[in-house]
Order: sequence, then structure tokens, then C-alpha cells
Amino acid sequence: MHIPAWKNALAQLCRVLKPGGRMVIVESNHTSLEAMIVLLIRQLTTRKSKLIRTPEGMEFWSEKDGNPFVARIANMKAVIECLKTYNVSTTMRISTEFWDINRFPSGIIRDTAIRFNRLWFSLRLPPFLSVGNAIIGQKLNKT
Repeated sequence: MHIPAWKNALAQLCRVLKPGGRMVIVESNHTSLEAMIVLLIRQLTTRKSKLIRTPEGMEFWSEKDGNPFVARIANMKAVIECLKTYNVSTTMRISTEFWDINRFPSGIIRDTAIRFNRLWFSLRLPPFLSVGNAIIGQKLNKT
């Protein structure tokens, strides 16, 4: 989520993955409830970061110590399609967290978010509403 040229990085990861090898990619999901709340808050407040919408998701650009910094909320379907172009088949997509707990102050609110995340994950509820998604892929054997 913080790699500007993520497609190049993904291409290199897939290139060095052996046929039959597996990889796990964890990204923030643009169809999550949290992403919708973030967009709503951005419409109501002034932000320093610049939002750039792409077919692959939403990129929030800012600067940290004078250097460009990106945080991406990915279009998971676009990531899966990109993996296909590198000969990697998605075997599973799962929720890793419903809420990004780093958005919550420590204490009862964060503890509640953690408990909710554990419940969501243990029940194996659909990942499309969860902010954290993991894609498990396997490189296909060359034919």
C-alpha cells in the first residue's frame, strides 16, 4: 500500500516465484466500509493529502520529511487481474481485519475494534466489506 510503482514490484515478486510457489499479498480494500467512511470524511474536511483515483484503487499522496508518500486503498479485483497477467492464480481471498485498528485511540474503543476484527475473521465473513484483505496466489506451472 506504500509502494508507488506497485505493479513493477508485483511483477518482480511474481517473476522470482517458482512454479507452484505461493504468495500472500495483504492490501487495504477499496470496497470496505472503512474506505467509504474515509471518503465521506474527506468530503467534509480539508486534508493535506491529495486523492488520486485510478482503476487500481485510490491513492492518497502526501509528503513525509520532504519525500513523497503514498497510502493506497486497492481495487482488489484489479490486483487479482494483475496477478493473472503474471501467471499467478488466486486460490483464496480472505479478510485480515474489518477495521484498521491504527485509526482508533488506545483503550476501550480500540479493544472493541480488535474484538470485532477477531469475530469477523473467525466467522470467515466476506472480505469485500473488510479494509484488510489477503490474496493467496499460486504461480502456475508453465505449459
